Amino acid sequence: MMFSSGKYAKYICLIVIVLMQLALPAAALKCIQCGGEAKCSTTMGEEAKDCPSDGKTYTKCFTQIDTSGNISRGCKTAEEVATCTADNNCILSDERKNNQLICKKCDATDEKCSQTDMNVNDLKYNQICGEGVKKCIKKIDNKLVVRGCATDSDISQCTDAKTCETCDSVMCNTGVFPKERIRCHQCTGSSCLDVAANSLVAKPCTNYVENDQCYTKAKSETDMTRGCKSDTKDNQCTDTAEGCAFCSSDNCNYLKYKYDQVLKCHQCTGDDATNECFKEQTSTEFKDCKKQLLYNEAEYCYTQINGDKIQRGCLHDNADLTADKCTDSNNCKKCNSANGCNNAKEEPPQFTCIVCRSDLNEKCWNDAKTMQGQKCRVRPSSAKEGCFHGIWNGVAIRGCMVDASLQNQEICKDEKNLQCRACYENTSGNIIRGCKTDDEAKACTADNNCIITGERKNNQLICKKCIETDEKCSQSDMNFNDVEYNHICVEGVRRCIKKVDNKLVTRDCASETDICTDSKTCETCDSVNCNTGVFPKDRITCYQCTGSSCEDVTANNIAYKPCANYVENDQCYMKAKNENEMIRGCKSDTRDNECSDAAEGCVFCSDNNCNNLKYIYDQVLKCHQCTSDVPTNECFKEQTSEVFEKCKRQINYTLPEYCYTQINGNVIKRGCLHDNLDLNVDICRDVDSDTCMKCNDGDGCNTLMQLTVTTVAGIKCIQCGGSKKTCSTTLWEDAEVCPNKDHRKCFTQIDTSGNIIRGCKTDNEAKTCTADNNCITTAERKNNQLICKQCDATDEKCSLTDMNINDQKYNHICVEGVIRCFKTVVNKKVVRGCGTKSNIQQCINSKICETCDSVYCNTGIFPKNRITCYQCTGSSCEDVAANNIGYKACANYVENEQCYMKAKNEIDMTRGCKSDSRDNECSDAAEGCVFCPGNNCNNLKYIYDQVLKCHQCTSDDITSDCFGEQTNHVFEKCKRQIRYTFPEYCYTQINGRTIKRGCLHDNLEQTLNSCQDIDSETCTKCNNGDGCNNKQVKLDFTCIVCRSDLNSTCWDEGHTFKGKHCRVSPSSPKEGCFHGIWHGVAIRGCVVDASIHNQYICKDIDHKQCNACYKKDCNTGKSSDIPQ
Repeated sequence: MMFSSGKYAKYICLIVIVLMQLALPAAALKCIQCGGEAKCSTTMGEEAKDCPSDGKTYTKCFTQIDTSGNISRGCKTAEEVATCTADNNCILSDERKNNQLICKKCDATDEKCSQTDMNVNDLKYNQICGEGVKKCIKKIDNKLVVRGCATDSDISQCTDAKTCETCDSVMCNTGVFPKERIRCHQCTGSSCLDVAANSLVAKPCTNYVENDQCYTKAKSETDMTRGCKSDTKDNQCTDTAEGCAFCSSDNCNYLKYKYDQVLKCHQCTGDDATNECFKEQTSTEFKDCKKQLLYNEAEYCYTQINGDKIQRGCLHDNADLTADKCTDSNNCKKCNSANGCNNAKEEPPQFTCIVCRSDLNEKCWNDAKTMQGQKCRVRPSSAKEGCFHGIWNGVAIRGCMVDASLQNQEICKDEKNLQCRACYENTSGNIIRGCKTDDEAKACTADNNCIITGERKNNQLICKKCIETDEKCSQSDMNFNDVEYNHICVEGVRRCIKKVDNKLVTRDCASETDICTDSKTCETCDSVNCNTGVFPKDRITCYQCTGSSCEDVTANNIAYKPCANYVENDQCYMKAKNENEMIRGCKSDTRDNECSDAAEGCVFCSDNNCNNLKYIYDQVLKCHQCTSDVPTNECFKEQTSEVFEKCKRQINYTLPEYCYTQINGNVIKRGCLHDNLDLNVDICRDVDSDTCMKCNDGDGCNTLMQLTVTTVAGIKCIQCGGSKKTCSTTLWEDAEVCPNKDHRKCFTQIDTSGNIIRGCKTDNEAKTCTADNNCITTAERKNNQLICKQCDATDEKCSLTDMNINDQKYNHICVEGVIRCFKTVVNKKVVRGCGTKSNIQQCINSKICETCDSVYCNTGIFPKNRITCYQCTGSSCEDVAANNIGYKACANYVENEQCYMKAKNEIDMTRGCKSDSRDNECSDAAEGCVFCPGNNCNNLKYIYDQVLKCHQCTSDDITSDCFGEQTNHVFEKCKRQIRYTFPEYCYTQINGRTIKRGCLHDNLEQTLNSCQDIDSETCTKCNNGDGCNNKQVKLDFTCIVCRSDLNSTCWDEGHTFKGKHCRVSPSSPKEGCFHGIWHGVAIRGCVVDASIHNQYICKDIDHKQCNACYKKDCNTGKSSDIPQ
């Protein structure tokens, strides 16, 4: 049979191709292969390779962890696949995919998870993660630690670095967590008596609680319990039961039932003001404390003054003292911060008063000035309590107030009582500076607000000083001359401070550590008593009173005052118990607050002194008042008259005043809401009503209402976005009539892509316009709200990104009236949002605060100059370029921030920001830390190639180009690899008449220290640009160099010789030239070339044999003039 070649040729070709493919061997399976001697990388950096060509058919890749914790990855045949199961910690995967992450896994029920570092090779704790998992996690869950492979949900919720941490290398989620969790001894019974003798080791507490403590408690001398305050089982001390002793450092609960004191104290007694015991104790030899203490007794040194007597020693060794009795009121101070801590200087009694009775000494009646004052007993504020002078039963008595009975003290301090008077030294607040003799200086003490200084140093700053527990500190301007509040600062203090601490104000001299980061709650100043004034300035003032006198604050002259606590957006409140008894105060009050829980009858308001209404009060609001059923009547139109009518009816303090506009059918009414008995507050709304609207933002506020316009015609709204034109970022659109007469609301909405839509809605459509879908409805023409990015300091994106992201949660529609967005730094973190008046005010002239007035304008990295650094740790961090590690902005904003890098070894590095508040390896500038101030500058590998290029040349010919300015722009690259701790440098060195230029680290004879940055004539270094070692070097200092035994002209005619260049050494011109006579031979030359002995002779002006001079070619004098 014949075949047509054209007809069957294509079929023959296809058959041939199929047969060839069947004949080809199958492609080898590719898997990652490691383990055994070729250990698997912790960073999973291996690449897949062909499975072995050993005659077996491999069908699957695998990852397995053996009982020693070793990882194997490789290939398995179909027969071997059956043995790879979860029971033996083995997992199968498709080609190239056996590079799963491996993490430690344990849950909260396993004590090891919380109380060890989990560096254990128990097979049950090693987990092979599922495909796609890139991170391990360790976190606190209900006080206990959980570890495992991190899901996407885990990672998104891991926002608090204190209690959650993720990482991306094999078994990386080990380590005690959190790092700062306290370790305590945890035991009970007789073996617990002496933890050292019984080798009991402290371990982390089972539960993680911030500020946890260790405790010790004894049932008896032979039975003790130790543990953690946070323990939830068998805890003997959760309720601070009797006998419990708590402490706050690692392993601190180690004391035996009875223990020997280890504290040593200064021990002395004195009853003379000149006695050494009153002075600062400078000896470093302290005495042992003797008495054994119980485990729940703390050791203390003490200092006590009793009358003229001072005593220092160990508190428990004094049978008359206890820790409770050693207080300021007993002139006793205790401490246990260090051996000899009771070393402070103590002032002996100095304050004096005239002490006499006229029945014993008649001078006491009218001539007391002639009598010598006597020292008063020492106790807190003796000088402030003062002296007294009074008459009792016809007898004049004078003395120290501290010695008077409490009843007589009250009589003398009462200015209205004429029987007795009190007086105080220097209490007018006037400042006096001057000179004192030694005797006068003894009376100049802190008790009478006097301080002694060295010569010319009595110009100390004076500040107001008060603490938070003093109501005057927060609730007055402190502009009064009570000597108690005037404080002389120590030498060197240049600023006063006032600040809010736990809602209360403190004032004092500012120490170096007192740095104000928030000007709203902290302020410093630099003039005498400058830290006065109510603070903060914007704190609200309210009436604060209770009882019948509080019902009418005006009639009863009740004064308003600042609230005791400072809280932003605080309010005043008022509440009536009945018609005659009212309570007024501040919402932030922490005591006697009748309205802290917004109880019934409480009325809050936000303006200064606004809680002034009587139980029943007269309205002061005036309103437009008219009625009409004719649509063309003036009452339907905008009310332009400035003549309003006063509201008449008296109302209860709980009812705010209102004007209103009401539509009822075809009838319109305007007037005072409470004068219309058919209406109430609930019927008439502030906004969004078609029948009745109320207002109280000014007389005649019921001028134009949405409902009036809606009833007569369609409403107007701003309409943009969606199918219409894009909404302007500058809010310039005009309102247009809505397309549908049923449209009764305007709206603004942001969709999930961040697009803005403004327009009209019907009542039904408006119900779906809620905050949940980023939508807000408004009155007519008012849907042109500003839209800002909003995020707070707890959100890392707020600080670390430019916020140009369309996540709906960050797009915020501002309330009506807000016209600016802001971004600011608060406690080193960025906050963004809609700007209140307070926000805008604080941004004036501020580097760390900025406002703007267009939509989404508060984006951008802020502040603009914040530094960006590489931030990573581990082996992948050693080469940031090769591992594609990106840099990012530092989490905290600090002026003059720096990046850092530090190496644990050649393959394990850490990089970050100096200001990092967590996991900062270099916060204390530890060894191996390198800091740099430029963006992304912490990018060096452990050993790195230099990139600097330098001028490189050598010459001993001063006419060569190497001595001249280097103008060639072709530089040579530095060759030697160097460690990250070494900066690159070019150098220029002069050694004698030889010059060298090159790369500093390529010259093994040079070091960083031998080559200076500036001001060196022998070697300078630089790294401010390629070829920076380009400056000209001049060897132009010359001297006459000759000997008269070789050239007789040298004797008296040195000026005829041409000067020769001197060798360069440090300060060659300063060392100068010399001319002298030795053994009848005149010798001239450079001082640098003379022997050290001869240099000394020539520079000594008393030596006539030789003279030195310090100008070029200056050694030309005649030898004949030199005495021989």
